[in-house]
Amino acid sequence: MRPSCGCDSTGALAAHGVARARRLDARPFVQKTPDYDSNVRRGDLTLPLWVLGALSFATSVARTVEAQGYDTVPLWAAVHAMLDGGPVYTEQGAGDFLYPPSALVLLLPLGAFDLAWGNRIFFFVDLAAILVATAMLLELFGHRWRGLGGAIALLGLSVAGPALFTLNAGNVNGPILLGLVGMLVAARRGSWLLAGALLGVTLALKPILAPLLVVLLLYRRWGSALVAVAVPLVLSAPLLLAAPQTRAFFDTTLPLLLRGQDERIQEVSVSLPSVLERLSFPSALVPVSQAVVLAITATLLWRRWRIAPVEPRRLVEVCTIVLVGAFLASSFAFPHYGLFLLPFAVSATDPSSPHLHWLTWAGLFCVGSATSWQLDLLPDGVNELLAERFTLGLVTLLVAFGLAIRFEERAATRARDQLGSRAPRDPELALPVARRGALP
Repeated sequence: MRPSCGCDSTGALAAHGVARARRLDARPFVQKTPDYDSNVRRGDLTLPLWVLGALSFATSVARTVEAQGYDTVPLWAAVHAMLDGGPVYTEQGAGDFLYPPSALVLLLPLGAFDLAWGNRIFFFVDLAAILVATAMLLELFGHRWRGLGGAIALLGLSVAGPALFTLNAGNVNGPILLGLVGMLVAARRGSWLLAGALLGVTLALKPILAPLLVVLLLYRRWGSALVAVAVPLVLSAPLLLAAPQTRAFFDTTLPLLLRGQDERIQEVSVSLPSVLERLSFPSALVPVSQAVVLAITATLLWRRWRIAPVEPRRLVEVCTIVLVGAFLASSFAFPHYGLFLLPFAVSATDPSSPHLHWLTWAGLFCVGSATSWQLDLLPDGVNELLAERFTLGLVTLLVAFGLAIRFEERAATRARDQLGSRAPRDPELALPVARRGALP
């Protein structure tokens, strides 16, 4: 009798498995579909945020149409006065045409329209310029403007006070922002002469970005700086010869701007001298505060420049440091100047940025928020301080830059130390060490 090897049981199991597989194949195939909640949890938020951003932005923009274009009025009136041979510049200050003669050349198309159409044109020019500049910034830092970044940016613009004010006032800040972003993009691509030309166009329209000439000099782009200065000069020269009334800019308007315009402007100015005057600080403190701000700005600028370059983030950050210091130290500045900090707000979302910090975004909120902080329940002195939140935001940004620069400097030091610890110990490869009394 042969010993049993279990072949019968194995065959029975195989036959049972075949029969079970045939029964399963005979069943209809039913695919289980995930429920609605799991689809929502795993879904893409891009479309919902685009819907929210578009609706929020459209609602906010619709509110700006009421009483729109009061900053367009002096622009339109100046162009028509020049064409009619009348005076262009006066000593009124607020509500007057305060831009250089080169701006009249760029604004000359307004002469073909009445005031109502001039307001409409400037509204759509500002709207298109802000949206295009935002899209260019997103692409500059690796975000698709059609994607999630564009939706978040549109939602942010819908609550950004400087952007909404620009649309409501109908001023030239929209095209100037577009010129600033164009300069950043051109510089990133190595076209520094084009970057200088774009900066020059903004200076010809409104020289608010003139401090950025320091950035071109810091990058040693002498030709770009010369081009930026030449553009407004070239545009102004023929107009000064053809329309002698435009020479009044140097006699009346320029001295007015240097001394901070008039009391009406100082009441809404957010520069540090204006704030100190409103808070009844001694007048002798004003030049001291300006000198301190300029010294801090120069120090931060130099320290940020010495850190290993991560472009275009370094370019945007040095531009922002210069602008923040200039706004604080100038004789006057307005809250809607915060529009020119939009490049920094986008760059701060870069994964390599040390500005992913609550202090930086608190400063940006103070600069960009359109919400008033004044409450009737608070004492008047507290409300007076809260009314200066834009200036507080600028100071906060300088502090945030100082902390971020210190963080990057320490990170660079640690990286060098780690690299030095991994260096070979061969004496022939080691760096020479100067001995006392020996020549280096």
